[in-house]
Formats: sequence, structure tokens, C-alpha cells
Amino acid sequence: MVNRIENVQFRGIFDSRRNVTVEAEIRFADGATGVASAPIAIAPGRRERARADVTRLGALDEAPAFAELRDRITGTSAGTQRDFDEFLEEFSAVGANVLVALSVAFARARCAALGTPLSAYIAADAGISPRLPVPLVNVFSGGIHGGDPFMPFQEIMVAPMSGSLHDRLRVALAVYEELEAQARLHHGGCGYSSAGGLRVRGMVFEDALAEITAVIDRRFSRDDVGIGIDVAAEHLRRGTGRRGTEYAIGDELLTERQLGELLTGLVAKHPIRYLEDPYDPADVASWKDFAGQRPDGLYLCGDDLFVTDERRMTGELANCTVIKLTQCGTLTRGIRAALAARAEGMALCVSHRSGETEDCGVCDLAVGLASEFIKVGGPSADRMAKYNQLIRLEAGLDGVRRAP
Repeated sequence: MVNRIENVQFRGIFDSRRNVTVEAEIRFADGATGVASAPIAIAPGRRERARADVTRLGALDEAPAFAELRDRITGTSAGTQRDFDEFLEEFSAVGANVLVALSVAFARARCAALGTPLSAYIAADAGISPRLPVPLVNVFSGGIHGGDPFMPFQEIMVAPMSGSLHDRLRVALAVYEELEAQARLHHGGCGYSSAGGLRVRGMVFEDALAEITAVIDRRFSRDDVGIGIDVAAEHLRRGTGRRGTEYAIGDELLTERQLGELLTGLVAKHPIRYLEDPYDPADVASWKDFAGQRPDGLYLCGDDLFVTDERRMTGELANCTVIKLTQCGTLTRGIRAALAARAEGMALCVSHRSGETEDCGVCDLAVGLASEFIKVGGPSADRMAKYNQLIRLEAGLDGVRRAP
């Protein structure tokens, strides 16, 4: 099936943080149409592909860069997703966010022409059976989302590991709502990050972990409900001195060894099942040491370490990787990175970005890649659209498989 592209349109739209991002629309000659938009990271990792700076709302077609891209794409034909994405690589200089919008818009147009869901389309391209992931639900936000040095970790999440998606979401909501109520009662209220996590003034990360653990122990079982932490250490790194690489935790600078001891102690004390980016990407020796001593049942996940790049995947450093299309630029690159990780025996966590749109493609990607985990933020505001999409996808799957 060869698809001739008859029309391409670009628009500037708002993301969830009221920043402007790009939306692309592709229409085939037979009328099949696909629309997709690119989320925006609040602080992209230094290894990520560069993105275009979009500032104008509405039609972008007459902006020189977008007009040239539109004209180059219009009238071309592509038989497969890989054909189109490889063609897009000729325009890599325009920015990964623009390529993502085009790549997923093309996929949705193909799905419209074929009469197939996007999740099934991705699964067929990857050669795997779709599966529902475990939702890692953001409860406390810190780091670049919080601005409080005593809450240095970017996300502290609840990980409901057992039951149906409905059961898992109910558990996550119960934990979130109880901690939200405690914040109002004992901490004078709370704010909310752009990703929907609670921002509690003056709360120290040890207290946040103690509170979430207490709720889990009182109402559930540690076998069924765990905790996830995104350390986001690239943003905590403060340089390298005589003691080695140093990381800012509270009002202290910890060496790689001290940070490792801190994290190991937290894993021993709390039901932590998922640990993301405990070290800076360049701190390879620490990654390797931590991976070698990783407790059974812990998913050690690399995000800024691997940046959805098939060439970087190695199970020697972690047993899980984050998949973000805006890090790599196209759906095909994302699938290749996922398959490379699988070849290394690694699990997958498909993730949103801080500035999201109403586009729920991240959910279809997670199901289509049969990922173990998905991160779409806390159960508030715009993030609920993603949870609703997961519910729809569960209903549409025959013989539902659930991770892990």
C-alpha cells in the first residue's frame, strides 16, 4: 500500500504549560488524514536531539522553514512508516519535535486508511503483541518541577503492580488523594506541578517517601503496590572536584559513592520498585557499579542515559530504559530503540513530557510496544486524558495482557 501525500499543514498550539508547540496534519490522496502534536520537555537532557523553537500560534505554513518542509513533503509517496521516517531524516535540522509531529501524523493517516488502531499499527511494525503497562503515577514532584532543594528528586510515584488497569488506577488514586488530604491538613496545603504531582512546601524527600510508604503499608500490600523514583541526576550534578562527581541533595553535595549509599538505603527501607536516572549520564562507572549490586525486583531505568537511541542501549548499565519520541525524532527510531533494549534483556517505560497536549499517542506507543511501564504524570487536569486513553485501549484489546 503506497500512500501519496496530498496535503501537509502545520499549526502552533498550546501545550499544558501554555507554551507553544507544533501540530502537524497529513492528508493522503484517498482522503485519509492524521493529526499529531509534539510535547515539550521542561528541561531536555543534553544528549537529546535539538528541537525547533515554535512561538507563533495558528497556521505556520507560511513561515519559511515550515513552508519549505510542506512543499518538499507534499506530493511524495511512502509505502511504509519506515520509508516515510527515513525520508524525514533529510530534514533533521528542523528539530525533533517537528519530525515527531509529522511521523505520528503519517502513522495516524495510515491507520485511518487501514482501519486499524494506532497501538495495533505500532505493535505490527515492531513485530510484537500489544500489552497494557503498569502506570507509574506521579504523587510528589520535586527537582526542576519543585524548586525546593530538600525535594531534589524529580518524581516520587506510586506503582500499582497487580490487578486490572481499573484496579491499578483506583489504587493510585487512593494513595494520591490521601496524601493530598494530608498535605492540606498537616502542611498548609499544596500546589501542583506541570505534570500533576503534589508540590508541598517544606517537605523533605525522606518525609515524602515515609508518607507514601505509610499509606501503602496501612491500606495495601508491598507485593501489590510499590514506589517509583525519578532522581533525574543530570539536573543535580554540580561538577567534578577532588572527591569526584558531586550531586546536590538538600544542602549537601554528595559524591557518587555517597549518593549510591543514600539510594541503596532508601531502596532497603521503602518498597521502591523503579529507580530512574540515579546518576548523570557521563558517570558510567557509578551506573555499572549500581547495576551490579541492584536488588532483585528493582527496575533500574535510564532516561537521560540512553535518550531513546538504539546505539546506546546496554543491559550492563540498567535493566530498563525510558522511551520518548521527542528524544529521537521519529516513530521508527523509537521502535528501533525499544527493540534494541529488548535485545539487551531490558524493560521499557514509555514516558510523557512536562508540557503535554491533548494528543494521547504516548498511550498507544506504550501499549503497542508492550512496555512494562508508562509515565503520564499525576491524576489531575490534562493528564487524565492519558489515563482515559489507557482505559479505552484496555477495552479494545482481545485477551488483555498486563505488565509486568
